[in-house]
Amino acid sequence: MTKTEGTYPDFGYESNFSYNQDSQITQWNSEETGTFPSTSTKNFTYDGQGRLVNYSQGSQNVSLIYSGNTVNLSETINGEETASATLVLNGDGLITKFTEASQYTMFQYDSNGNMINAQSFDSGDNPLTSFSINYDNKINPFYGQFRSIYIERFIEFFWEFDGIYVSGFEGYDFPFQKNNITSIEENDVAFALYSYNYDTENFPILVNENYDGDTFQYSLEYTK
Repeated sequence: MTKTEGTYPDFGYESNFSYNQDSQITQWNSEETGTFPSTSTKNFTYDGQGRLVNYSQGSQNVSLIYSGNTVNLSETINGEETASATLVLNGDGLITKFTEASQYTMFQYDSNGNMINAQSFDSGDNPLTSFSINYDNKINPFYGQFRSIYIERFIEFFWEFDGIYVSGFEGYDFPFQKNNITSIEENDVAFALYSYNYDTENFPILVNENYDGDTFQYSLEYTK
């Protein structure tokens, strides 16, 4: 992926990506048009083992320090530390625990590497909320994109965890699930349902979403 773009009523976006010789994203340039136009640039740095060790955008700078299967995060804005967190990885490099200042969240995965459960606790180990996710058996067409910035994307989506918002059309911004999400439950109650129309290669071309009783439909097109 070197470019993404899309349009909605009164809103448009475009992203362009730069890569190093190891196919790792080094820069992400974004532009939004419409009522509130904006531009942004995010830069990414890797160590000799190909691990993401730093990313920055404007005055924000995030450093990642690795120790075995643990990653310690430190965020500064204008040079002053504003946040820290700890991530624990499993043998496949997937994040299984995300510890923040006042809570932590445990993540579970199926044999395909799909996230199937996320349960958060306060600092006293008291349960806060639990989410579970179900999938179809078809390949997510965006699976594997953004591989080099997996940790950054994970932090972006799950910082101050309060739910799972990685499904449907917009959910492909988090392309780390091998299959396509069919439902999401909070504390065993389904609030989001998804069904798909597929092309001859079993890629979804139409996404039908029911989110808390509101229905939406998205189409996907692929170019070669």
